[in-house]
Amino acid sequence: MCLSPRGGERRRQPPTLDPIDENIMQPTAILQMARGKGKTIPIKLLSTAGTGYFYTTRRNVTRTPEKFKFVKFDPVVRRRVLFTEHKIK
Repeated sequence: MCLSPRGGERRRQPPTLDPIDENIMQPTAILQMARGKGKTIPIKLLSTAGTGYFYTTRRNVTRTPEKFKFVKFDPVVRRRVLFTEHKIK
């Protein structure tokens, strides 16, 4: 118990929880257990110019079942070329 600065009055201490109750009351532990696996996979976008240059990104499998194809900049040939999706090994 502590003495207040006003005089001899005593303040009540907040009740303490048992260690078992503290683990139960943490919402983060419950949220982490409830989460499932992600549906995104890492992919490599490889240049069709044959330079071997690639970009990496992630793709949601359920939303986009077809393979990605993008026109992006290839710094080796210094042009915009078509990049197609390949698996990351």
